[in-house]
This record gives sequence, C-alpha cells and structure tokens, in this order.
Amino acid sequence: MADADLDLAYKGSVFAAAGTCGQRCTTLRRMVVHDSIFDKLAAKMVAAYKTIKIGDPLDPDTLVGPLHSKGQVKTFEDGIAEAKA
Repeated sequence: MADADLDLAYKGSVFAAAGTCGQRCTTLRRMVVHDSIFDKLAAKMVAAYKTIKIGDPLDPDTLVGPLHSKGQVKTFEDGIAEAKA
C-alpha cells in the first residue's frame, strides 16, 4: 500500500527471498507493490541485493549457496530473464 513501511517491506522481502535460499514454504516468489512506492522500494531492494554474498555454502559470510539441480538453475535463469523484460 502507499503508506507501507518501506524499511520493513524491503528487509522482510529480501530475507523471505534470499535469506531462506528458497528452501522454505514461506520463500518470497512474488510481490504486489503500490505503484506510488514501487520505485523507492525497488531501489532499496536492489541496494540490499548488491550486499548479498553468493558462493561457498561452507563460508560463514555466504548467504546464498549453489542451486541444487539443473531444473532450479533453469527456474532461476528464467526468473532473471523475466525480471529484466
């Protein structure tokens, strides 16, 4: 909604999408965002995603490790392509 708490929204959304690494039933797959706050929320989410370390799951600084199957890689790549479009 237009009066949403943007800090709470982006922090909760990033955790739900990346912090769970897609391995929970509560993993974020879609968001419905009021048009009047979309740009501000998107900017906060982009900035947050830039800080996420992807890599070796045994490294304690890594938040997101490798995908577990070729099917998941395709799903991920398809999602990125859709987001860019």
